[in-house]
Amino acid sequence: MERSTTDELILHLEESLNLTSINTGVQLVGCIIASKIPNIGAIKNILRKAWSTFGEVKISHVKDNIFSIVAPDDATAAQIVDSSPWSVMRHCFSVKLWPQDMAMEELPTHMVQYWVQAHGLPFNLMNKECARKIGEKIGDVITLEGKGGSRGYLRFRADLDSRNPLVKGFWLPRRDGTTTWVEFCYEKLGDFCYGCGRLSHKLNTCPSAPANTPDEGESGYGNWMAVEPVRPEPIPAQFRAPTGGR
Repeated sequence: MERSTTDELILHLEESLNLTSINTGVQLVGCIIASKIPNIGAIKNILRKAWSTFGEVKISHVKDNIFSIVAPDDATAAQIVDSSPWSVMRHCFSVKLWPQDMAMEELPTHMVQYWVQAHGLPFNLMNKECARKIGEKIGDVITLEGKGGSRGYLRFRADLDSRNPLVKGFWLPRRDGTTTWVEFCYEKLGDFCYGCGRLSHKLNTCPSAPANTPDEGESGYGNWMAVEPVRPEPIPAQFRAPTGGR
């Protein structure tokens, strides 16, 4: 019997009824954002230690910077994902749910969810509408906190493309004709390049660094962009933003 050529081959497949008994737990995918991948064993050991209180979490290296993770239940999976990114040897380690109807290659593993703080805004602009507008300029807005007045800055969680430079902030025109600088700070931000602003490497290994490599601050990037996460608080439903695809 003559076989079809590859470009003509179409197969209709059905999922196994025994899938749940074979693959127990909640499937996740992790990605370490690094141009040079650290020791795989060390990565797994660090994550196991960080997640030791969650019960038995299985971690397997799949390829390159991608890891398969199996959490024992939905609550544990939610904790791991919501607390992402994790820090592994100062590198960003992002974790996402792996939907059963998607291939691993379809997952946007290059996207990382950060809580971002916008400092330098006047009091009358510290509202959720402004937070949404600001957040949508740098990524897909996931959550709006809506507590700018009491904190002194706006805070939102956004899905950011790790392949792009971190956004340092923006110039805000004022009514009197002047402009003021609004600075972005990123919670749980590990090492990143002070030259090009990307997460995958540091300044001394930057592939696009000029001959006269800038010191911290000369490019507008520096360690002041990294801040500790604020204490988690319940987010009212009216401040939650729908998750956007990218």
